[in-house]
Amino acid sequence: MSVLSSIEIEKVKIILKEISNPISIKVLKDSSPFSEKLIDYMKSISDLNENINIEISVTGAEPSISVTPNLRYHALPDETELEPFLKTLVRISKQNSELPDDIKERIKEIQHAELMVFIMPVCPHCAKIVERLNQFAIENSMIGVQVFDVAVFPEMVNEFEIMSAPTVVINGKIKLVNPSEDELIEFIESDKESEYFIRLLKDGQIDELRAYLEKNPEETASLVDLLRKSELSVRLGAIISILKMTEKKPELLGDIKNRLKGLLREDNSNIVQDAAFVLGKIGDEVDIGELEKLFVNENKDVREAAQEAIDEITSRNEE
Repeated sequence: MSVLSSIEIEKVKIILKEISNPISIKVLKDSSPFSEKLIDYMKSISDLNENINIEISVTGAEPSISVTPNLRYHALPDETELEPFLKTLVRISKQNSELPDDIKERIKEIQHAELMVFIMPVCPHCAKIVERLNQFAIENSMIGVQVFDVAVFPEMVNEFEIMSAPTVVINGKIKLVNPSEDELIEFIESDKESEYFIRLLKDGQIDELRAYLEKNPEETASLVDLLRKSELSVRLGAIISILKMTEKKPELLGDIKNRLKGLLREDNSNIVQDAAFVLGKIGDEVDIGELEKLFVNENKDVREAAQEAIDEITSRNEE
């Protein structure tokens, strides 16, 4: 008996008429009721089109629908997710992502990316994001896409601290909530944490940044480069985050102090003052020499910032 409604059955029949070549879909099964739901659902779809073959595989992996080796659903593609799922099957059969040419060229150039998208069945924006990510995976086999239902995999929700849907996690690190297409491609292409940090700080998500750094403390040093940015919220957020992280993890100090000393040689007085301020907060006596070099700076504010930093280091060492 089909688990699809009469309306869904008609939708499946109409959309899957466009399938041009047979496709085989693997359902990974375990002992959970959820895996049985996946099997029943996919059988109901395959019963409506002879070009879809369903293979049941018992493995140690989490229950999922393996549409292709690089595209997997840990979610039931029903309700608003059904149509984009069916369109994905058609595109796979045609071996055509149907992406616009300009986007297609950019996606082809990506060397590797692992994307996880967290959805809810009745989420109004999730289906659009999932469909686009599926197209990326079809166009480039080096892009892995996994779709997770937040209600079925709470352990994944907790691990990545998912607060809303859709949320896309890029390479297990960068987390975007309901991103635009341009944002998605930009972050997949670059995988630059610094751009992600800027986005979080501009949006006032300093707690989100702190949570990221606690999981990836080795990337804290890249915050120093944000002191070059013109936006006050970005610079201030970077300073606060640097101070918090170096207090928790003193082993980060060496790299961060070296980068700050590099900023002391910048022409922009605001950058130099910020770098001196932070160095005064986290530095020690061996750093005073670099700060003393600023005494010949023509900018009075820079000279004062250097003296204040030295005074703070000195008073801290006297305690």
